[in-house]
Amino acid sequence: MVALAKVSAEHNGRYISHIRSEDLNLEEAIDEVIQIGYEAKIPVQITHIKIAMRSKWGNSEKILRQLETARQQGVEVTADVYPYTMWNSTPRVLFPKKDFENLASAEFATRELFDPSASVMVRYSPQPAWQGKTVSEIAALNKETPAQALLRIIRESAAPGQGSTIVAKSMSETDISNFMKWPYTSICSDGSMGGHPRGHGSFTRVLGRYVREQKLMPLETAIQKMTSLAAENVGIKNRGLIAPGYFADLVLFDPETVMDNATVENPTAISTGIEAVWVNGKLVYQNQKAVVNYPGVLVRK
Repeated sequence: MVALAKVSAEHNGRYISHIRSEDLNLEEAIDEVIQIGYEAKIPVQITHIKIAMRSKWGNSEKILRQLETARQQGVEVTADVYPYTMWNSTPRVLFPKKDFENLASAEFATRELFDPSASVMVRYSPQPAWQGKTVSEIAALNKETPAQALLRIIRESAAPGQGSTIVAKSMSETDISNFMKWPYTSICSDGSMGGHPRGHGSFTRVLGRYVREQKLMPLETAIQKMTSLAAENVGIKNRGLIAPGYFADLVLFDPETVMDNATVENPTAISTGIEAVWVNGKLVYQNQKAVVNYPGVLVRK
């Protein structure tokens, strides 16, 4: 990775990492990102930073001090974060050691890595009727413990032609807030069109819940984290500011009403308070629906 990052650095690139562990080996994974930045002399970013292990909750301030120290030592490290305590992936990621038949590892996962009573199978092809149910509910249906149910889910979804996706609750609100407030953290969604509500709700959730209701940060700071800082952190030029020569990507919203409505049950629910959206100066969204315009362009290095 260092060798590749050095090549990128020669072309003013950057290294953005979905770090290899967000739970059991979190500390080592963050060390690796910093070390890559130091050795390759390249900006590095930890993408959708989180602490996804219960016994490590509360360590966000320690991690941020580590990142600040790295910046003081010349490593241009940044991060991005999405505003949910849930992630979305295959349930296989709940087995850091890849021992998918080990009951002890499944029990560790239910204690430390996710809350089975608040984690929903949003896709489960072996038993479509289980989609929308929590792991604990699936366990009750089969008269199993949550750990046994997790093993069943892994085993059945590993069969040919089968698959599964889970929205799993495993993070602390306090850690999310601390990561979000760090001056070098931008806001992301890490989302798509379905499954997890973050695909439709991330940015309005920050504006409504974290800015207006919780007063975690000023509105202007939140906007900067969604726009100019996000563009700067990934090296995109001429976007993220309202300024001469910049692309006119604009959102008109009401700060008094803006709010996310997307949920796990209805992940594509449209947010409240977004009045209009322009991409490259052309209207693409108004009156809570898309306008048939396609002004987007490919963003090249």
